[in-house]
Parts: sequence; C-alpha cells; structure tokens
Amino acid sequence: MNNLISNVTLSVLMTSYNRESLISESIQSVLVSTYSEFEFIIVDDSSSDSTWSIIKKFASKDSRIKAYRNDINLGDYLNRNKAVAYATGKYIKFLDSDDIIGQDCLNIMISEMEKYPNVCFGLSSDPKWLDKQSLKVWTPSDLFNAYFFHGKAIGTPPSGSIFRRDAFIALGGFSGKQYLGDTEMWLKFSVSYKALIFPNDLYYWREHLEQQMKEEQNNPTIKYQRFQMLLDFIGNPDLAINSINRKIAKRNLRNIKARIILFNIIKAKFSISQLDFIGYRLRLFDFLLCLMPNRYPNYNSKINF
Repeated sequence: MNNLISNVTLSVLMTSYNRESLISESIQSVLVSTYSEFEFIIVDDSSSDSTWSIIKKFASKDSRIKAYRNDINLGDYLNRNKAVAYATGKYIKFLDSDDIIGQDCLNIMISEMEKYPNVCFGLSSDPKWLDKQSLKVWTPSDLFNAYFFHGKAIGTPPSGSIFRRDAFIALGGFSGKQYLGDTEMWLKFSVSYKALIFPNDLYYWREHLEQQMKEEQNNPTIKYQRFQMLLDFIGNPDLAINSINRKIAKRNLRNIKARIILFNIIKAKFSISQLDFIGYRLRLFDFLLCLMPNRYPNYNSKINF
C-alpha cells in the first residue's frame, strides 16, 4: 500500500463489493479523465469474488490508486465513510464501482467548485430542466423548492455528487442507514450549505440485477422510512424555509401517498393498500384532501416550475 499523496485538490473515492464484472470499466473511466491531478482511493469491502484482484492489478500500474481492503464487510455507507477517512483532498468525488464517469466530469466539477468558495457541495440533475434555470449558486431554500416541488437534485446518487471533505466531516458523514444514506446526507448538507447543480450526463449509472434498488423494491419498510425521513426534514427547525412552504410540501407528500393507496384499492390490491396505510401513518382525512390538486408556493424565485 502506497502512502497517500498530500495537498491534493481532489480525492476520487470508489467503494466495492463483488463487482468483478463491472469494476474494471469503472476504474478505467477515472484513469482516462481529462483532469488527472487526483488521488484515487478504492476500498474493497471484503469481496468474495475476484474484485480485489482486479483492483490490485490496476493499483500496480497507476500510482494515483491507493487500494485498501476491509477485513470484515462494513456495508456500503460505512465503507464510504472509511474511504473518506483515507482521503486528503479538498474535494471528495464518489464513483460507485458499477458506474462510469465521462472524460470531462472531474474537470467540469472541480473547475466550477473552485469558482465558488462559498459552495460546499454539488449534485446532479436533468440537463433539460437545468438549462431552464438561471440560478448558479443554490441556497438551502432553492434546493428545498427544487426537490420538494419539482423532484430535482437531492435524489442524486453518490456517483453524481461532489463535496468538500471538511463539510462532510463536520456533518458526521453517512449515518449508515441502508438504502437511505445518500439522500439523507444531501438533506443534511442542504440545511446549512450552498450548492451547485451539474447536468447528470457527466456520469453514467449502469442498471443491473445486483443493485441495492432491486432489493429496496422488495422491502416496503424502506419506502416508509424514506417518507418519514422527508417529513422530519421538512420539520427541521434549522432549515431556513417559511412555514407556508413547509406545510405545502408536507401536504403534497401525504397527497401523493394517499393517491397511490386509493389507486391500489381500485385495482383490488387490498393487502398492499393496508400495509401502506399503516406504514405511511396516514389518516382518513388525508384521503379526502388528496382528491384536490397538489399546491405549489408563490414565491419570487428564478426557478422555473
């Protein structure tokens, strides 16, 4: 294992677990980046396949790669925290071991982040939507409105993010909550810090059968936990959002879930409807209110909805 280089601007972090069929392309996409001044830290989470051998082979050929292997499996989010602990860069750029970045991704993200010293993190979103926005730096209020009234930015996966290492450490890193950790982390960032939003075509998310989202789809308790996490965030007193927008966002969330339950009742999916009613902790009154359209706040903003 090589010593970490010091005073680097960027640490690219990859965590892996049993990704022998995908990780080579992921690693190679980083190595051919037009931005080349980075340390590349890869932490394998005790893979049982040939993933670790592949990592070591790459590390032996490129001194920028610092390879580590956990003695025991930590799980994805705690392993990401461990990768951050090895990093020395000002900025952290995650790339999952089943994803790929474009050649100019690192260059674009770093150059933009360096232009705005008051920005602590960056997320990604739909470029067609982003092209319509005149905001450059997004405040906590802007991010709240973009996410809760248009579903953009905060749902970014780790591969679409970049952030300052000091801010991540100050927030305590990922909590370790399975399936929810990335969204939870970006919500924590958005309470106190300003952000940039990048087009999400700078990286490529590869779909396959072993992704966690496949497991999440079969575990209904995760969607209930995600729903409660969003409600708790809306009610966070440290969030600089007015009470009207909080109420509208909370009501819209409840409306969406109530409509899903009503739709399943119409389709005679009674057991699912019962589980969702209990899991989302809805009230009968919610089903009356959900028959009305969702509301959107009237505010002076440059965001086009």
